[in-house]
Amino acid sequence: MTTSFVVTREEIDVLVLKWAGVGSSLAVLDIFSEVTQTMSDELMLGEIDGRLQVEVAPNTSEFQDWPVKELNARRSANPNAIPTDFVISCQPLICLSDNSLLAKTYDTPEEWDLGPVPLTLTRNKSPDGLRTWRVLGTPPHASDEPVLFFEGMFTVGDTSSLYLRFRSQFDIWYPSRFDKTPNGPHGECNAQLIRSMADRIAAIGSGASVRLVGYS
Repeated sequence: MTTSFVVTREEIDVLVLKWAGVGSSLAVLDIFSEVTQTMSDELMLGEIDGRLQVEVAPNTSEFQDWPVKELNARRSANPNAIPTDFVISCQPLICLSDNSLLAKTYDTPEEWDLGPVPLTLTRNKSPDGLRTWRVLGTPPHASDEPVLFFEGMFTVGDTSSLYLRFRSQFDIWYPSRFDKTPNGPHGECNAQLIRSMADRIAAIGSGASVRLVGYS
């Protein structure tokens, strides 16, 4: 059984993408639309879901949450909408050397078992000695925060920007664990999975800067 430490008081940015100097709110929404489409096509992420918050029209203080799966239809019906922020969840692939992943708290006075992460085995290729699994949910005694999710915000003006944060409470995504001990071959594999996927998303539009954060 593989163990992953979990921080319970906050989520940690694994990495951050930033598209700067994009242009108008329409242009930055075009990039966001392409980002969500790329996410939908990403084998590594599985099924995505989430919402985009918008101001229905400039300076109205009237806000709506749009399901990301309805983005294009909502944009057509609300061409003057101004994006503010978003949250997107997914069911990512992970590499493990065995057949289970147990979550344990890292930032509590005593270490608590949070239970196993729900997984299903896939046929995706993985390095020798590892198997590739898809995450289906969260441990039974953990918060409802997905094992990997995305948050972001927009700055809109003459030159608009989009920030996309890859976030997680789990140290499964790093070569080293939260306690600085090696995470083993599966940590290296998962770090490569998430970085390769991030690089593909970062190539959208004029290209985003990629900043590694977390414990990588």
